[in-house]
Amino acid sequence: MIMPAPGSRLAKLLWTWLVVLAAKIPRDCDAARVAAYPRLIQGETASLDNSTLKNKVSVRLQGGFLTCFMIDLVVKGETLRAMVDSGSTDTIVPLLGINNYTGPTVNQRKPADSNITSSTFSDGSRWVGFGAKTTVSLAGTSVSADNAPFIGVTSQSTDPLLFHSPLEGLIGIAYDSLSSYKTSEGIQSVLGAWYLSGAMANDEIAFHGCPYSHVEDSYIDIGNTEPSTKCNPTGQPNVWAASPVQDFYTVDIRAIYIDGKPIPLPAGFQDPRGSYPWSLVDSCTSAIFIPENVHTALISAIKASGGLPSEVASSSVVDSFLNAGVSLRPKNDFDWAKMPTISFDFLTEAAFKAGGHGTFRITLGPRQYLQRDVNGFYTFLALPNTQYDSDFVLFGVPLFTNLNIVLDRHRGRVGFSMGCGCDAAKQEYPSIQAESGEVWKPTVQTAVDVGNADNAPSSANQPSSLVTEALEPTGEAKPRNATQLPPTATQTAASSASRSKSSMIFAIVLPLVIAIFLHA
Repeated sequence: MIMPAPGSRLAKLLWTWLVVLAAKIPRDCDAARVAAYPRLIQGETASLDNSTLKNKVSVRLQGGFLTCFMIDLVVKGETLRAMVDSGSTDTIVPLLGINNYTGPTVNQRKPADSNITSSTFSDGSRWVGFGAKTTVSLAGTSVSADNAPFIGVTSQSTDPLLFHSPLEGLIGIAYDSLSSYKTSEGIQSVLGAWYLSGAMANDEIAFHGCPYSHVEDSYIDIGNTEPSTKCNPTGQPNVWAASPVQDFYTVDIRAIYIDGKPIPLPAGFQDPRGSYPWSLVDSCTSAIFIPENVHTALISAIKASGGLPSEVASSSVVDSFLNAGVSLRPKNDFDWAKMPTISFDFLTEAAFKAGGHGTFRITLGPRQYLQRDVNGFYTFLALPNTQYDSDFVLFGVPLFTNLNIVLDRHRGRVGFSMGCGCDAAKQEYPSIQAESGEVWKPTVQTAVDVGNADNAPSSANQPSSLVTEALEPTGEAKPRNATQLPPTATQTAASSASRSKSSMIFAIVLPLVIAIFLHA
């Protein structure tokens, strides 16, 4: 991960911005639901459902693509704002006395049977700590366990820091095989402790994520107690993809299409890293990373579609824009209906178990791979996967913002269904085609696209020229962090049989956007 130096003017500016926004969000909540989005970009709050159904816990989230989803955890009586990471399993918190940190901490002595451990994140931040167990709860709810494992961090690097307000912890929700510490009872994760204690109805987590314009509707359903059948002609809550390697949430992609045309997959695509080939679904990744030849085909289709605003198509920064080098706020809107789609065929859970070849297809439209922030700037979110020694697809936020995604730790699978706004959306809304051929799609075709409602400044109030947000030059052609957040704890893709439980951790997030306005 590429991040500005913690002492730089840019870093201080970004941290100040995040802290101010975080301070505006109240932590008050009722007995069943908790307002847990730490910093809505617009500083808004959302009404809470007063439902008191047993084991029904829905946690509000921040939407959009600028950061990971975050919730409030209570660890040994201390409330910490924690990043929800589907690419790791450990719950990591700062301990009392940790260096260079002024936020809330946990007071915990090292158990006699616990070893000192350490890890390094991809941005270079390092920590040293140990495993222990304590009471960990979901703030404002009855979800709690007394014997939950966690990693307490005693020291951290200073350049860069790991913990820094508003990030006060991390809760990993991946499979238990990635855990670094196991309690004497054999429990390896906070989610495992919650489930075994009966606090979670199911060992499942359902993300109901929405884009910026409907951020207040985003939440996590802990235990997946509210499966959605909205916009689904079959009445089934999900189509299920097998998770062939159960450490990260993996899927097996069998084909990729641009506007319905199959794109040849490169040699070595999803080469087995372990027992089975796979791609990844990750809640802390800001973009979708696709094979380079697929990205090239998508860019060509976009340029040929006539869907780009004229001032974008003729701009000298159009190529940079379509590689997430700059974000743009054009005077004229995109012609969304002309823009190409990108589709993925997923191997079904049933086919995986039977050794078959059945698939379902998810089609994403331009509203997913082009997303707009609260200031009206669009960022391109389908990027080439050029960083790794094997081609695979990494599905991030564009998959989460209009679909419900269920991560089933118990059965080893990933579920998909229609999500935020599918009952009042335009044709650019994503669709799901089941193995049976039935298509799940929006049920109402209206003039309002709730997935990206126009809440940005109107064109009448915008400058007449194309406005860009430029990236700070780094000399490296890598995606960069969209906000000044520490990295996701997603580990480097490697063989599950040989993966070390140490520090091979990567973070893949979108370019760091800084406010430099260039008037054409």
